[in-house]
Amino acid sequence: MLEKEEKIIQIICYLLKNLNREISKTHLMKLIFFADKYHLLKFGTTITEDDIYAMKNGPLSSIAKKLLEPENHGEAAQLLRYYIKEEKNYEYTFNTSKNIDFDLFADSEFLALNFIIQETDKYWKTFNDAINYSHEYPEWKQYEEFFKIHKRGRKLLRLEELFSCFKGDIISESIPKGHVEITKEMALNSCFG
Repeated sequence: MLEKEEKIIQIICYLLKNLNREISKTHLMKLIFFADKYHLLKFGTTITEDDIYAMKNGPLSSIAKKLLEPENHGEAAQLLRYYIKEEKNYEYTFNTSKNIDFDLFADSEFLALNFIIQETDKYWKTFNDAINYSHEYPEWKQYEEFFKIHKRGRKLLRLEELFSCFKGDIISESIPKGHVEITKEMALNSCFG
């Protein structure tokens, strides 16, 4: 199993455990994207360290999507199913009878995840809220016409595209002005690793 997969398992479990309610697969994908977005804008890297694709329902981490696919019977997907329960129609909860260490997170990643958890009920209470919100980002909007025509498909989002924001975006507006531009310049010039 790849460390990226293990970390994304921990991200999914952390969100489900702390939100403490049923979350749909699509909703979970959006919350992970929002956490990646927050961490990227504030610290210059995503939490998942994964490729992010624009898809019909908005941007998402490709590994997280694969892990939650019901037909995935790989080692990582099986481990994830040990920690989470599918309630109905791809709605998931954390299996409270299981213990998991969140030992792959840096403090900044806990900060990003906790920010998303705190804001979920205000901005992304339902999966439709989360989808609609993710569709406001320019990195998704550039493909809006494509997704009107094609019901399936995906478009890889480049790192520089992920630094985009929109007026009223709670994620970018929570970060001091000017900080995003500095972080972007450093990230694109590989100052973070």
